[in-house]
Amino acid sequence: MRDEFVEKDEEIDMLRENLGELELRHGQAVTQSQHEHSMKQQIIASLEGQNKDQKQRIDMIESTRNQAFEKQLEFFEQQRQEYNTKIDKLQADNLEKDRQLA
Repeated sequence: MRDEFVEKDEEIDMLRENLGELELRHGQAVTQSQHEHSMKQQIIASLEGQNKDQKQRIDMIESTRNQAFEKQLEFFEQQRQEYNTKIDKLQADNLEKDRQLA
């Protein structure tokens, strides 16, 4: 009977040792998972920041492009009006010369 108690005590000690090892591995796995999660969160935050910066750059480029287009359009409209005025003046001058010649 004593041998049974010794055997059971040894088995209990072995089970406690196994439990300790399992708890240690579990703790390490949890710590590793938390670290990996933290790293992935940092990557996500970094990518979100980069995405935000890129969107701001795109918005700025589009705004600059639109402003340049508006200026070109205004310049074109101004030139068109100047040319139309010159055409009207030349037509009036030609009409006046035709009247004088007739």
